[in-house]
Amino acid sequence: MPQTPDQARFEAARRSIFNQDSRVDRIGTLGEKALHAVVKQYIEMDPANHEKKLGNFVADIFTDDRIYEIQTRQFSKLAAKLSVLLPEYPLTIVYPIPARKWLLWIDPDSGEVTKPRLSPKRGNVHTVFSELYRIKQFCSIKIFLCSSSRSTWKSIGS
Repeated sequence: MPQTPDQARFEAARRSIFNQDSRVDRIGTLGEKALHAVVKQYIEMDPANHEKKLGNFVADIFTDDRIYEIQTRQFSKLAAKLSVLLPEYPLTIVYPIPARKWLLWIDPDSGEVTKPRLSPKRGNVHTVFSELYRIKQFCSIKIFLCSSSRSTWKSIGS
């Protein structure tokens, strides 16, 4: 089945991030994880607009007229940033929700990766409501429902 333009753009963003660094837990800047980095690349392909300092804060994406913050959890940590930046700029929070999550384990000695296992946890749009409550006074939210995978190093002796 052919990809939609949106799927093709997302796949291009994913390839761009994973071609930069094969260590999933170290992708991106400021300690961000792979999902955050891919979504940021998907929303704004030009890295010159990524990680822009605005006063005492760093915006994930800043274009000429808008801030985008990708937040995978803990919206309450955005409160200080929102209170300062919202009076100056329009701001969109992007919330990626993994609808399906694949789990993989990596053996630290051999580098062997286990067969992917589907996590029983499922994300849906209802996931966002407890987060929205924490920042309800600030802004509107864009919900990003997606699939993801997670690779973890096995502990020695397990």
